[in-house]
Amino acid sequence: MLDALSPSAEDYPLSAPPGWLQPLMSMICIYSIILPHGAIRLSAGGLVFGLFFYLQFWTADRGVNGYATGTGCASIVLRWLDLLVMHRPETEFWSVEEIKQDGSHVKVQAKVPFDRWAKLKWFGSLWIASRGVGWNIQSSQLPPPVAKDYPKDRWLFRTIVRTFSMYLGYDLTSNILLHIVREGPFLAHPIAWQVFYAWTKAFRAYYSFESSYFALAIMSVATGICQPHQWPPLTGSFGRDAYTVRRMWGRCWHQCMRRPSGEAGRVVKETFRLKDGTYLSRYSQICIGFLVSALSHHAGATVGCFEDGGAWQFTYFMLQPAGIMLEDLAIYIGKKCGLRPDGLTRRFGFLWTILWFSWTLRFMVAYQPNTWVTSYSAPSIIGYVMRRSIG
Repeated sequence: MLDALSPSAEDYPLSAPPGWLQPLMSMICIYSIILPHGAIRLSAGGLVFGLFFYLQFWTADRGVNGYATGTGCASIVLRWLDLLVMHRPETEFWSVEEIKQDGSHVKVQAKVPFDRWAKLKWFGSLWIASRGVGWNIQSSQLPPPVAKDYPKDRWLFRTIVRTFSMYLGYDLTSNILLHIVREGPFLAHPIAWQVFYAWTKAFRAYYSFESSYFALAIMSVATGICQPHQWPPLTGSFGRDAYTVRRMWGRCWHQCMRRPSGEAGRVVKETFRLKDGTYLSRYSQICIGFLVSALSHHAGATVGCFEDGGAWQFTYFMLQPAGIMLEDLAIYIGKKCGLRPDGLTRRFGFLWTILWFSWTLRFMVAYQPNTWVTSYSAPSIIGYVMRRSIG
């Protein structure tokens, strides 16, 4: 009987996740804000978890869409738990606008609207702000946006150029992956091959995130829905900040998982009454944060039919706290020996970070379905040029 609740691909072909699933889950969460606070509002979670259960056990798709839907729906569940279960939005979250008053900049807190539909719009804005941009929960680690008076046409031009360059990067890495021969288990290949393949996939993911993010930014700013300062860069400066594993994750990557990861760590700290500033408090929160990220991505691996079920990807995320603790120990010993941060130590830091991810990124991509590479169907400028050259 229980087996019937969780069929597998071996039982019969499972259908791909329907396109309406993720938007429906988000709409249920957003509309639940107009329900009375308490048990009635939380009852909407039954629908959210029911749809997520259906996604995990009744759908499968070896394409990138299956993985994206799995991780996206997992993020929705985490956001619902954060905003609507662990907190009361009406009293704990507010939008913050900086205005000029008496010659100085003053931050103004916007109150929650009383009107039902205005409140729905208010919460919808909070819901889609996964990094908290413009809200009191905005991360201090985000790259700074352009100034409010930055010319709109100049921002659009620069962003269009950047988006096109990201597309070219995505196109190039996709074509490289198409021409890499992959036979047999990934980890049985020579280490140099594994590292090259892993970094190529990592850059492809980076270019994909960047181009998608700024394409949405361009549309919203061009249509007047948003202003340029509402779209801070998705990633930080790798050339300036990526000299430790901690800073790589905390300042350079997209920060979309910072809120659920941080809240989970906070709950564990408060539950076990861990004292602020202690090693146990600090590193337990880091471990819990990466565990949340690992579980979220594991949901994508389940729907996306990873060859190993997502085990090695899970290992990748849970290795990251070990890398942070290892470099913290090295920094501590270095300070005790009289070393001070300078250009040389940072160069060693960049080398360490590159070596760390050269080793661990292999586990992230080792058992991703090969269809992620072979099913590349976007218009390819580089592919066209190559075909013309060969022809």
